Amino acid sequence: MVIHPSVPYCLGWGNDILAAGNDYKVIFYNDIGSKIQTFDYTNDDKIKEFTVCKVSPSGDCIAVGNYNRFFVYLFNNKKSQWEEVFNY
Repeated sequence: MVIHPSVPYCLGWGNDILAAGNDYKVIFYNDIGSKIQTFDYTNDDKIKEFTVCKVSPSGDCIAVGNYNRFFVYLFNNKKSQWEEVFNY
């Protein structure tokens, strides 16, 4: 279905499919496997590989775990895109 550029340690399916791993990128795919959005953290020295994620029951919120922080993405219905709303 999808050829992801790294080993996807973190997979979640909400409104879209999220895949993330040791390439420091969080990538969203649609249900037919097309890449729709990428959050690239390769230039941030504090970011390590992504290892875990959890999707809300509604599918519009995904929390992603990293080495020493986590990120929260929400789906913005008005813009039809994912937004990073929190990283700690």
